[in-house]
Amino acid sequence: YNFSYFYVDSHAIEGGKPIGVFSQDFVDDEVKIETFASTGLSTYRPYRLKDKNITVFGRNAMISHQVWSAVYGYPGDDDYREFHKHFEKSGFKYWKVTDRTKPMDKKVVYDRELAELKVKAHADHFIHSLENTSREAIKLGFHEPLIVGCYDTELFGHWWWEGVKWLNLVMRGVAQSDILGFVLPSQISDVKHEAEIFDSSWGLGGKHFVWENKETTWMWDTIKKAGSEYEKLNSLDMTSDIVKRAKTMALKELMLVQSSDWLFMVTNNLTKDYAMKRFFEHYTKFLRIVDVLQENQIDEEFIEWLTRTEHEDDIFL
Repeated sequence: YNFSYFYVDSHAIEGGKPIGVFSQDFVDDEVKIETFASTGLSTYRPYRLKDKNITVFGRNAMISHQVWSAVYGYPGDDDYREFHKHFEKSGFKYWKVTDRTKPMDKKVVYDRELAELKVKAHADHFIHSLENTSREAIKLGFHEPLIVGCYDTELFGHWWWEGVKWLNLVMRGVAQSDILGFVLPSQISDVKHEAEIFDSSWGLGGKHFVWENKETTWMWDTIKKAGSEYEKLNSLDMTSDIVKRAKTMALKELMLVQSSDWLFMVTNNLTKDYAMKRFFEHYTKFLRIVDVLQENQIDEEFIEWLTRTEHEDDIFL
């Protein structure tokens, strides 16, 4: 598929117990939190996959935990804005976390100035943590240690309202640091060390339970069936612009059907109904396009529907 690099969680490279990013609500009797065998490798350097021309980067456990941990991660600070409580009529969020153990009716009004002070303090703390981590890695023999922090983009400004400002200050702080610097994965070309990595994810148990379990088996059957149906379109005559449009839209709907979010939400169970609704909506649209193309039944009604669907599921809207 022409990939040149990808990222994995720390346990996939170093071994040990996965740190994971998941809700305790997911815990199930069938999930085994496996401790992976120690490898002697380190996320302080990139590796080339054995017998493959592709580089793998492992995220740093400490740096990731500092941001993601529900217990001591920055976003859960008492003075940051509470994500889950909002005013019913406007949808605006006027409250702060206050205490993550307290119910919603005990939340205190948000203080923007106090929150901004915390942003500055947490950015400074993070930069110092990066510098200390770098120094320790150098002591261990890593001349130019690589520190990888991987986070979902929706964390910044969505779940963590102040996260964008924090990220801004961190980037400025790294740029001003004497021992830190940013590097793009594509700039790391001379990867000397080779490794075999564990089959892994950063979900529950360090593997794939969050997406593949008894609650999602039927979804995987549907996804596989949809993939097979799409392959049948490869024999179509692609000289017509409308056929090209329709096939492109079929691919978009297939990708929306395959979205890992639906599987995650069904497993979560808190938003299961919504996830199933979206899953079926995209699958139904996909089937209609495939059926029309296979039967060569493109008419004005279909073209009008296709135009609406292109607008509804436009990734840039």
